[in-house]
Amino acid sequence: MIRRPVDPRFADAVLNETKFTTIRDKPWPIGVPIMLFHWSGKPYRSKQIDLTPVVAVGFWPITITQGEDRSMSYAHGMENEKSIHETEGFGSKEEMDQWFRRLVKPGKSITRALIRFRLARSVEGSSYEYPCTDCGGDAYVGLSGWRGPEGEIISKNERLCLRCGRKRGIERPI
Repeated sequence: MIRRPVDPRFADAVLNETKFTTIRDKPWPIGVPIMLFHWSGKPYRSKQIDLTPVVAVGFWPITITQGEDRSMSYAHGMENEKSIHETEGFGSKEEMDQWFRRLVKPGKSITRALIRFRLARSVEGSSYEYPCTDCGGDAYVGLSGWRGPEGEIISKNERLCLRCGRKRGIERPI
């Protein structure tokens, strides 16, 4: 299983699903289980502590800019009712701004991948609420603006199978 570190301050937010995005250098593979972990001490010199398996369900480029006046802006294409600082697990926009100010110099921008994920099912072989009619995989709800494994836009009246990547309409839930 692929493993990715997460700062321990976000552990509770990931587990209670209030943090469901992450900003990384490169996108994670869609539909592949990824174990999130944190270090017990110094990174790469201490034991890894597993947090939970997750599955990436979409990603978008995000441009993070720090203005000359030290103001921060986050430009991305993900549609969501919550603000980016909430989906990232921060208590406020200022908290998120402080986190990224150390990565972006004043007057500069960086582009990264904004990855949306969900908790993976913990029991292997469990029955899915919306199984795929082709392969039996998990067909999750594709909110408007999500991208499937081939980059196709998923509309809000469609599902996408995590295993085979085929779109499924939801007029008749399976």
